[in-house]
Amino acid sequence: MQKDDLVYVGHMLDAARLIVEKVAGKSRAEFDADENLRLALAHLIQTMGEAARRVSPAFEQAHPHVPWRKIIGMRHKVVHDYLHVDYDVVWTVATVNVPPLMTELERIAPPEPPESLQEYRNPSMTDQHPNTFPKLHNAAWPGVVGKGDGGEPPIDLDTMLDLTAAAEVDGVKFDGFDLFLYLPHIDIDSTVESDDAIKELAEKARSRRLDIGTVVAPIWPPTGGGAAMGNEKDRKKFLGQVRKGCYVGKRLRELRVRPHGNIRIDSAGGVEPWLADPDGNQKRIAATFREACTIAEDHGETLAAEGEICWGGMHSWKRMVQLLETVDRPQTLGFQADMAHTLLYLLGYNAPEDAILPQDFDWKDQDRFDAAYAQLTDALRPWTNDLHIAQNDATVHGSGSHDKTGRHCLATDPNGKLDIPRHAGFWLRGPDGQLTKRIKHLCWDGCMFPNAVMMQPETWNDILRVMIAVREGHGWRE
Repeated sequence: MQKDDLVYVGHMLDAARLIVEKVAGKSRAEFDADENLRLALAHLIQTMGEAARRVSPAFEQAHPHVPWRKIIGMRHKVVHDYLHVDYDVVWTVATVNVPPLMTELERIAPPEPPESLQEYRNPSMTDQHPNTFPKLHNAAWPGVVGKGDGGEPPIDLDTMLDLTAAAEVDGVKFDGFDLFLYLPHIDIDSTVESDDAIKELAEKARSRRLDIGTVVAPIWPPTGGGAAMGNEKDRKKFLGQVRKGCYVGKRLRELRVRPHGNIRIDSAGGVEPWLADPDGNQKRIAATFREACTIAEDHGETLAAEGEICWGGMHSWKRMVQLLETVDRPQTLGFQADMAHTLLYLLGYNAPEDAILPQDFDWKDQDRFDAAYAQLTDALRPWTNDLHIAQNDATVHGSGSHDKTGRHCLATDPNGKLDIPRHAGFWLRGPDGQLTKRIKHLCWDGCMFPNAVMMQPETWNDILRVMIAVREGHGWRE
């Protein structure tokens, strides 16, 4: 028996238990009406089949009572091609085949992985990929951002975490996830009344051997906040949500599931209202951010302000630097660089006066692009304390209630303008070419992908593969 075998059996058992849990008390009609449930079960069945495929022949022969070939075959029965799923088969497998299979797997899988396998099941490194830092995180909020409001339904947190935990490339898995502190993933208002929701969240992470990193405070008006440049009532709401976010972040640290990360904020106001009084609005945003810094410091937290072309006062690279310098709290407030959003900074979208490259730029001119990217990153890197690995095709996109912003593309998108592993180094290395080692974890951000794409295991394997390449090029070992 190889030690891999128990790992794969553990994956199969985890998936089987989730399937049984999700269909408990459900009727076929409820299954047919719940798209998220259908997608989740299809994904879990595929996970079981993929794990079974990797079990060694010797282990199969030692446990002939487990129908290994049928489990592998389930994967092919469920998915006929890239996007067509046979949900009749999914329902039958989930309700008829999986429960007795779970019992068989429980007979051969230890209750908990042996101590020697703890790191192996969620390794930070392998012989092929020796670097252990920065840690590799996935974002949970693509299951929420841009969903609803007449569009596709949100994807629940458990499903997003299952997708994250299941991804694996060359024996390397995601180390953790970053989280949006809002419904349907977590009710942040409930955390004011008790710690139950926070403890439940910690257990969701711990049970999947994932850490939690940066958490996003719900500072926007639709989520209970208000614009940082707004009136006193708006600013009070903004700061109230920052305070809740800082409390959740602090408690997650105390529960030992959040070793690093920031509280993510932005101005929570659009570019058009900001343009009505640029100087006054910028001063108001800075004043609000300074108060937010004080709240963060009281909780032992740091803030990361994510620059996007859709947020007033943060919609261009020059305005972003100006805002950070005006706040002048570099030990508490940093810049969250998203590789997709900052690409639009180069083109001056929403701020043509600050463009570094023309709108009709020839993306084949790599030398000019690199020079422009170096100018951008040299200005923002000293402030950068959080980095989102992402791809962009130099266009904007909006979905649901989310404003148009830099389009997030798949890691393998042929239209992407970034050489992700190489250009990530512009953020992770200083002008001297040396690693800054300031950022302890990287997070993939891929908002507004179709649900069908997000439910494909290969989507997350492709993403993890490019994240590993970034760490191989610009990481270190501790």
